[in-house]
Amino acid sequence: MSAFWKVVVDPAQHEALAFMVPQNAITKGDLKPWETTIADIEKTAGVELPVGDLDLAAKPALWLASIAGYRKEHKAACNS
Repeated sequence: MSAFWKVVVDPAQHEALAFMVPQNAITKGDLKPWETTIADIEKTAGVELPVGDLDLAAKPALWLASIAGYRKEHKAACNS
């Protein structure tokens, strides 16, 4: 399978999100169908990722994001 993968690590919370998306046209939207584990990515891609002692089989809930909070912080940083 040809795929793009991404692992996002939050060291403060000691968890990571992993996604594997096929290299063909897909519809924009929910990331849930592409969510996977670090172990699956390592196995499929034939790599060993430097994620320390994180649980490679874990699949935590997607992190919530506040677009309003992001915009406020972004605006403040850009106007400094």
